[in-house]
Order: sequence, then structure tokens, then C-alpha cells
Amino acid sequence: MVKNRSELKHRDIYLNQLVAFQKIVLTLHKLIDDDIEGIVIKDIMDWLVE
Repeated sequence: MVKNRSELKHRDIYLNQLVAFQKIVLTLHKLIDDDIEGIVIKDIMDWLVE
């Protein structure tokens, strides 16, 4: 029984991370769509390279 509860907890954490990641991706897409001059993309790329 304890094992199942532990597995459920891990699954919940995984699902929460997945949802958070999807929200970040959607936010990035919105920023990029709104970003006519490519400033946000340049900032993100600079941040990723560091």
C-alpha cells in the first residue's frame, strides 16, 4: 500500500512538472509571437548560452 501511495505521489509531481513546462512553452510562444523585432528571442538565446 505504501508503495502505491509513493508511486502516486511521484506521478503527481511528474504531472505538475509537465503542466508547468507546458505553461512556460505557451508563454514563450506568446512572447515570440508578440516580439516583432526579435528582442525577446535574442534575450532568451543569450540566457541559454550563458
